[in-house]
Amino acid sequence: VGIEYGVTYEVYVSWKDATGTWQAEGAMCTVTTPSHPSTQLTTSSCGSSPSDLNTYIYCNPVPGASLAGGRNKYKIRMVNPSGGVNLVKGSASNSFLLSNIVGIEYGVTYEVYVSWKDATGTWQAEGAMCTVTTGAGGLKNGDGSTSSWPEESRNESFEDLIVSVYPNPTESVFIVQWESTKDAVVTLFDLSSRIVLKKQIGDRQNTTLDMRGQSPGVYILNLTCGERSKSIKVIKR
Repeated sequence: VGIEYGVTYEVYVSWKDATGTWQAEGAMCTVTTPSHPSTQLTTSSCGSSPSDLNTYIYCNPVPGASLAGGRNKYKIRMVNPSGGVNLVKGSASNSFLLSNIVGIEYGVTYEVYVSWKDATGTWQAEGAMCTVTTGAGGLKNGDGSTSSWPEESRNESFEDLIVSVYPNPTESVFIVQWESTKDAVVTLFDLSSRIVLKKQIGDRQNTTLDMRGQSPGVYILNLTCGERSKSIKVIKR
């Protein structure tokens, strides 16, 4: 824990005998850790053409990516070459829901760049550029004109998704509640961006997550309802 990229460490090794006594360290050696890597969209997302903005795109996870100093480990930048518009969105995991990126439009081929944040809270250089082409038709995300939308979707289109998780921390079960009439997906990530649990839920507005089989530590719970999403840090004791 605490090892960093791009550092030459002096390394010493000792050993413990049958009495439980640690013996003297041997000669010093050096180990140089690799320089900071970069990340980009995964092969399945790079060059993709999703027809629906309610679609996730993914970047390659980086060991050591950190929430230090904020709520995001990764940051995506989408550039519309014809308009020169930069759309930026952070994420606590290596996934990005297109509909959460304010200003994204249909029928555009975006140049997409991804960066990540290390344990010191420093954002690293963006990786190689990929393209993502959104499908044709529809409003851009964040457009306030909802006159053509179904009545049941207008009331919650631009409100924040309100989510509560308790008890937090927990030793056994999280209870998750939210205010929405839409179907929901609850995803739990560990701090290496690995999906630990995932539940697809109807419109009942609550669920439980059994953590008794999970290791103690910090996790990121993400709840997505329709085009809205919320991430919360949770702790298993």
